[in-house]
Amino acid sequence: HLSIRRQRQMCIRDSHRTLIIEAPEDWGDAPDSDVAPRYPTLKVNNGARHVVVPGFSLGPTVTYELDGQPNATATGDTGDNGVTFRAPKESPTTPGALVPGTTATIDVNVVAPRDAGGGLLEPAYLNAWVDFNGDDDWDDTYPVLDENGNVIATISEHVLDYEFPAGDTRQNFTLSFLGPDGLAKKDTFARFRLSHSRVQSYDGPPQGTPRNLVPDGEVEDYLVQIIVGDAKI
Repeated sequence: HLSIRRQRQMCIRDSHRTLIIEAPEDWGDAPDSDVAPRYPTLKVNNGARHVVVPGFSLGPTVTYELDGQPNATATGDTGDNGVTFRAPKESPTTPGALVPGTTATIDVNVVAPRDAGGGLLEPAYLNAWVDFNGDDDWDDTYPVLDENGNVIATISEHVLDYEFPAGDTRQNFTLSFLGPDGLAKKDTFARFRLSHSRVQSYDGPPQGTPRNLVPDGEVEDYLVQIIVGDAKI
């Protein structure tokens, strides 16, 4: 990884060429492969990416990479430190766990440019997805049934579309979302995207997108445990 605390431009020089990287990017680290694609993390699979802007990130650290950093536990990017899943009350010793049919609570730390009074200079947006059924995407929806079995609502894997308004002086935010009922026990993955634009897709933008249309900010992926059994309510 290349820390953003180093200079924004990296020049590699030898006797034959000069390579200049002017806009470093942050990529995800959810499991993926160029042989057997899973989540869109790698460049070849239209992985999520953001142009890194100093002083704008989830948590105090953001790293930049040349491609996605997938591994089995979504820990390939050492700069992911802006989101913390609270342990559910049904299982208070299991941080990072979700209980089907209950509300999950997360703490989010936002580092962003601020005015003299500590307020955000401009709005920022957080979008998040959780792969509740563990099928290697964030596309699914789940019915919410009433006592008679009628569908009264749906729950999407796109769990958050949240605006941090300009002028907000908070740095730490507590957010929540409802998980669907009827899930199986598994390890799965969540993706969070912070930007000054509202990024409502969990992948991309595609290679070849003009640089000014690539969102700024950061993408962070996390391993999440779905727990069931006696703790479920």
